[in-house]
Amino acid sequence: MTKSFEKTSAKGGKPLIKTHDKRFLIKEVTKEEKDFFMSILPSYHKYLKNQPNSLLAKILGIYSIRITDKQKVYNILMESLDPVDEVYIKFKYDLKFSTVNRREYKSIEEVR
Repeated sequence: MTKSFEKTSAKGGKPLIKTHDKRFLIKEVTKEEKDFFMSILPSYHKYLKNQPNSLLAKILGIYSIRITDKQKVYNILMESLDPVDEVYIKFKYDLKFSTVNRREYKSIEEVR
């Protein structure tokens, strides 16, 4: 039996769920992140429509879930940009400007 989802942790500490084939991700986001994305949605949609081969993550939907009296939780469903198994990956680059848990590689000329 193949499991349908794989739960991992994203760098921001929020849950990240991958489908078994790693084609799709469900990521929990804050209300502020959801609001920001909704504010750029028309431009984002227009850009992806004009650039179908873009490497920007393709957001397929944003959903909110509230269970009884609990706080509302927001999730983004997106296509994965990284469907390759981790065994084959030597380096990953994150372009979000964060310096937490990041390493910088310098050439020999830069060190001197």
